[in-house]
Amino acid sequence: VVSTQSTGGSQHGGSSYTSGYSASGYYTPTDEYTYVESGSQSTKGVCGLANLGNTCFMNSALQCLSNTAPLTEYFLLGKFKNELNKNNPLGMKGQIAEQYGKLIKEMWSGNISAISPKNFKWVLGKYAPQFSGFQQHDSQELLSFLLDGLHEDLNRVAKKVYIEEKAEGDVSRPDFEVANEAWERHLGRNRSVIVDLFQGQLKSTLVCPTCSKISVTFDPFMYLSLPLPISNHRIINLVLVRCNPLGSIDSIPPPMRYSIKVSKRGVVEELKSSLSKITGIEQVRFVMADVYGSRIYTFLNDARAVSGIRETDLTVVYELPLPIPDDSTRLHLIFRKDVEQKDPYLSGPRINKSLYGLPFVLLIQVKNTTQRHLYDMVWVRVN
Repeated sequence: VVSTQSTGGSQHGGSSYTSGYSASGYYTPTDEYTYVESGSQSTKGVCGLANLGNTCFMNSALQCLSNTAPLTEYFLLGKFKNELNKNNPLGMKGQIAEQYGKLIKEMWSGNISAISPKNFKWVLGKYAPQFSGFQQHDSQELLSFLLDGLHEDLNRVAKKVYIEEKAEGDVSRPDFEVANEAWERHLGRNRSVIVDLFQGQLKSTLVCPTCSKISVTFDPFMYLSLPLPISNHRIINLVLVRCNPLGSIDSIPPPMRYSIKVSKRGVVEELKSSLSKITGIEQVRFVMADVYGSRIYTFLNDARAVSGIRETDLTVVYELPLPIPDDSTRLHLIFRKDVEQKDPYLSGPRINKSLYGLPFVLLIQVKNTTQRHLYDMVWVRVN
């Protein structure tokens, strides 16, 4: 929807705004920023930026710069007006700096809680067509262009003279001398508040593997790319189920949950080893299983990679008694209950069998285990 109101303002829903569209439908920047949330006073600098399509990438960069105190003070005090370089062929005729200064002034007025930066975006798109639409872009790309644009618009060097690059390979001279010379050459063509606040110098040393010649250079920089640390470990949640001694009907402790930190490239054996150190239980007693739908889906062998264990998996470690006789049998104990469900085609409810709870593992000797003995073992476990 294109507004045909090009001057003046209007009131709508408690917020005032000034249209930046002409009758022809083409946007033209106005003298002031629009979308002012009327009402109570706000804290200076605490001002939201309206999203113009998918311009959150731009808004985040602007908020970062707005909260860079020395740069914001420079614009609020109007110092930039005396340093505008509108004749710089590498600049943007001072328009980026002027629009950014107006935006900062509004954001730090203390009278506005939200603002639409469409005037700034219009000028930005004028000199950088890739940002003229409403698509998503990289915030770092926008920040890089904006700082370069502000630097050239505010460059104090009115006429850039040609400066020949010098080879800086003399390692016999102190670094600070070589670095100062390189920095003075850089300032001969680049001198602005952006250089003062955001630029630094990096030393690079190259050694020829053939002749062992050393080359040292000092280069200006404004951005440093730092890799985000990637953790090589992960946390796996386990449930430890203690055992009855073989054939015992003595009480046992309830299942206990543990969180184990292991290498992402580790195996199940390492997981068992870590659990053994925490609990003091011998590792050979552990058997690990993947439980799904209240039944044992599969047992995990020691060589299996932990990368195959998902965060949503229920991994249960069962403790087995030692020693394990050759004629012992492992029983899987699952729990089932009757669930009544209404059936529109039957006169009464339908009874479904449903599994629930945590399955258990019992180790018994068939020849020495009576039905009554087995019943007691199960009862101790569920009790």
